[in-house]
Amino acid sequence: PSTPGQEHKDPFHMPVRFGLLTQEGAELSSGVVELTQEVQSVSFDGLSDKPIPSLLRGFSAPIKLRFNYTDEQLLHLMRFDTDGFNRWESGQRYLVNKLQAGIAGATVEPNVALLEAWSALLEDESLDEAMLAKLCTLPSEAYLSELAEVIDVEAIHATRKAFVKALGVALAPQWLAVYQRCTSTEVYQPSADQVAKRSLKNLALSYLIAANYEGAIELAMEQFNNADNMSDQQSALAALVHSHDIEAANQALTAFKQQWSAEALVMNSWFSLQACDTKEGALDRVKSLENDELFDAKNPNKLRSLIGAFASANPVQFHAPDGSGYHYLADWIIRLNEQNPQIASRMLTPLTRWKRYTSDKQKLMRAQLERIMEQKALSPDVYEVVSKSLV
Repeated sequence: PSTPGQEHKDPFHMPVRFGLLTQEGAELSSGVVELTQEVQSVSFDGLSDKPIPSLLRGFSAPIKLRFNYTDEQLLHLMRFDTDGFNRWESGQRYLVNKLQAGIAGATVEPNVALLEAWSALLEDESLDEAMLAKLCTLPSEAYLSELAEVIDVEAIHATRKAFVKALGVALAPQWLAVYQRCTSTEVYQPSADQVAKRSLKNLALSYLIAANYEGAIELAMEQFNNADNMSDQQSALAALVHSHDIEAANQALTAFKQQWSAEALVMNSWFSLQACDTKEGALDRVKSLENDELFDAKNPNKLRSLIGAFASANPVQFHAPDGSGYHYLADWIIRLNEQNPQIASRMLTPLTRWKRYTSDKQKLMRAQLERIMEQKALSPDVYEVVSKSLV
């Protein structure tokens, strides 16, 4: 914006930092291009091959960029770009493209190019562990839902889950090597280096668990039992909860509760982990946890960690085809309308997004909103949210 009293002479002026990468990954050139026109050409002389551009380095222009990168170029930038954000963004764009194709119905699995790229990254011990963990984390179901015009919950969940498992199976030796490399015997410190190693190690463990890799359950149990910090213990517990081994998961959940039952905030995560378990029977497990002696329906944090987590962070179970998840949340909203209307109105959010979903789910979600609306003595907080969402 112009300074008061001054005329803005350049209505269009945008500095764009760039880099040009060769097909072998070397950087040919870098610098800043000043864009001052709506249509502008920039030429580079003396290049023997067409380079791959890395644009908007260092967040040099606050815009959303649409550039017609090929899948090969995106993987190339993910492997070799020297700008950390562009490197991560390229990898995410590639993965989003593949996952969206799978969600739309195409048969999608990690191809040779992706496996080779990730294998090279995982075997490169010079890479920053924090960056590597980010590069090898798939876009979340929530993010894929945001990108969808119509949210197909089951397709998003199934596609992402299958892709994670395929990456775990195909790269199991590399994941195991990464896990072992990042397992430290040093005394725990909240240092950036240790945080990065824990992050990558726990990501590797999650892929091994997803792949049903032989010995992965034992690794997770050993980490859970011997952890000297909450990050490692909770990550191991989460891996077990989401694994196929229900007995090991229940054993770890019981041990965790016995160890931390006096710590309310820690136990909130214990409730949330179980509420977010995507296996069949999730709603019954959540209902049974309502009877746990540590659950207090008058405590907003407990409500958010159990009922709120189930409704907002376990989409494939909350959006069950029979509508049971919607009915369950509506029951709680009606109950909380008298007890704590502010919490009730906030927990309504998953239902208010009903227009984003497929027609079968829209009908079921709207029916529960209408049921809430029909309640007598509806609080102003709940009434405002429900009435606006039904318009």
